[in-house]
Amino acid sequence: MNPHHKICAAACLCLISLLFMSFGCMKSRMKGHPGLEIEADQLQLQISSGWDMLIFDLRPYEEYREGHIPGAKFIPPGDIYQNNDLVPKGKPVILYCSNGATSLLTARMLVEKGFKNVEILKNGFKTWRYDIEK
Repeated sequence: MNPHHKICAAACLCLISLLFMSFGCMKSRMKGHPGLEIEADQLQLQISSGWDMLIFDLRPYEEYREGHIPGAKFIPPGDIYQNNDLVPKGKPVILYCSNGATSLLTARMLVEKGFKNVEILKNGFKTWRYDIEK
């Protein structure tokens, strides 16, 4: 990993940590938002039926390259925090990370910025048992 990527990764982790501390326990605060979490089975069904949605992989690029959900686009969470215009407001958005924590924080930020149809893959990529793209 080149030094620039290490600096960016460290900055993203600091930002995510600060956001987590400022929002408190996100899962308890987000409960009651219907449809916020999507199960892997439901997401696979939507993908196979050709549902028009955007899927963003928030994991480190190395993990994305090793395999990701079909149709998912890589986007670092820090890029979304700095410029949420990267995520169009007109389509349903599915976010996922390794275990659900980063995607939960990112979804919360997008909802606070006025995004209406944002979901996260419940418990992250570790729950994905279907085909992957490389």
